[in-house]
Amino acid sequence: FQDADLEGVFDWSDAADDQMEAAAAAWQTGDAIHSLIFAALALCLVAPPTEVVSAGLTVQNLFRRWLPSEQLQFVRHHLHRTALTALLHSLLPTVYYVYMAVACPHLQLLPNPLKAAAVWRCLAIVAIAAPAAAACLYWRWTRAGFRHHPIAAKLARAARNSNWAEVASAIDVEFRRYDKFVTGQMGRQLIVTDGWLLQTSAYTVQVAPQASLMLRVLSADEHRVSPDSGPLGAQILRIAVIPLDSDRFGQFEVRVNSAVYSDLREKLTAPVTAAQSVMIRQSLSDQFVEAFAECVAENGRLRGAPGQQQQQPQQCLGCLNQPADCRIAPGCDSAGNCGGCRCQPMWCRGCLGRWFASRQAQAGRETEAWMSGKAPCPTCRAEFCVLDVFQL
Repeated sequence: FQDADLEGVFDWSDAADDQMEAAAAAWQTGDAIHSLIFAALALCLVAPPTEVVSAGLTVQNLFRRWLPSEQLQFVRHHLHRTALTALLHSLLPTVYYVYMAVACPHLQLLPNPLKAAAVWRCLAIVAIAAPAAAACLYWRWTRAGFRHHPIAAKLARAARNSNWAEVASAIDVEFRRYDKFVTGQMGRQLIVTDGWLLQTSAYTVQVAPQASLMLRVLSADEHRVSPDSGPLGAQILRIAVIPLDSDRFGQFEVRVNSAVYSDLREKLTAPVTAAQSVMIRQSLSDQFVEAFAECVAENGRLRGAPGQQQQQPQQCLGCLNQPADCRIAPGCDSAGNCGGCRCQPMWCRGCLGRWFASRQAQAGRETEAWMSGKAPCPTCRAEFCVLDVFQL
């Protein structure tokens, strides 16, 4: 009888131990889930993806009422933005500590953190120290008209230690112009003006005068999935910005989609080189123009009436650099509205191909269907297809 009672007691003890271990394991799993949820949300705040930026959930957009206008005061806008971003991001450890205290009360994080485990006591110290340090840094950066801000120091260095406010004013004037080159997401952009190359990031802005730099393409990374390039993927170029005068700025790197590389080259006055192993992909528009020109060449030449003298082609109205070497005339067997154009040759194959591509994109057609689409003549608006374009 006693042996049976002892066995019952041992069985009950083992079952209780199993239940306690299961409960502990369940709580540990719950803690990990809450930590992963907060980590994902924090990552969306620190490095927001395209969807978050499109929704306007960024520091730059949420606090736009308190920030100077970027279009009118570019430098002052980013002075305020970077200081505010550093202050807000320093609150993440504090928010995480409070979130875990509410979501997981068994950890006993509040109201007395001294009763918590050692790792949580260390986190409590960080949750207090990080905002305090960031507040001191914010006070130092913003006092005396942002004179001690790192961006102001970079502007003074780029201007050879002269008045950084004069350089900021010059950059503001150039940024207001419509012909600047801008690529990237809000808060993480590459900007090229007539005299400056600027790269914005969460906590700083890289500043480089075009007269004192050169660029070198280091590598080209292929990305099959890209929100900006659709099913074709994207090629991201890693470009080093190298100073010709190391006293004015330090070397840094930028990342650019190859689809806008030709536009970047047009705006740059600084020399650009590329490693021999780097193969830069053409933009979608350039690829279509090349295929469009090949189709026009396959269509053959347009012959005039017997006895009619062939006139010297005029300059293209689009680029003014190439001769108007093609003409729209009936050439397809379509039962649609093709073939109504009777205009004289006014466009080169490159400009006409870009016009055709822009009409397809505006109509919302898939990229694969561009070549089979139709577009209005840029002069008389009569519809035509690729088979209606001939060489002269």
